[in-house]
Amino acid sequence: DGDPRYRGRSFADVDKREQVELWAEKEYRNLIRANRGGVPVPTPLHVKENVLFMRFLGDDGWPAPQMREVGIKKGSPRWEALYCSILLAVRKLYHRARLVHGDLSEYNVLVCPARLVDNRAHDVDPEDLQVALIDLGQAVDVGHPRAGELLARDLEMIRSFFARQGIRPLMVEEAQEFVHRDPSLLEEEEKDGTQAETEDGDALKEDKPKFKATLKWNDALDI
Repeated sequence: DGDPRYRGRSFADVDKREQVELWAEKEYRNLIRANRGGVPVPTPLHVKENVLFMRFLGDDGWPAPQMREVGIKKGSPRWEALYCSILLAVRKLYHRARLVHGDLSEYNVLVCPARLVDNRAHDVDPEDLQVALIDLGQAVDVGHPRAGELLARDLEMIRSFFARQGIRPLMVEEAQEFVHRDPSLLEEEEKDGTQAETEDGDALKEDKPKFKATLKWNDALDI
């Protein structure tokens, strides 16, 4: 409710089966918007009633791990690289897909080889680690009355997780500033890497990217 795309279709006014079908339809539409906007997400394939089909992210039948399951050492610059990748993904989701995730956390981010993600980062090795945002069923249009509140909550959840990994992520207000900055800069950011810096450096520094750590799939779980 509150999403301008669903005016006149209140989630609370339909039965449970219709709710499930509406939810699947919404996630499919959100994934299409994100995918077309260059956001790293599972590629949506089809939706039929309450079943959503998307590209599998994983190898040999094993799904890619959630970010909370990736065994990178505490304080590693690899956490900084992942953090910056997520900030860029949130920024692209906001400007290009016109969406706010609404439930972003370490549970809703997968870490997988770049070769599995259609919208992978520029100039990366196919085996470099790439983040992918999942569970976009609750994502809302930026015109939603609670979009700003939900974005702040997403950024706080991500900040809290990465702080526990031994790095100093941006304050929520600084991260919001980065997400909201001029969207015309996105193309250059994609080429050079996210240019938001952690609290150890200058926040939102624009002259050069700080983190370009290489993340390899094969050693991600035992670093």
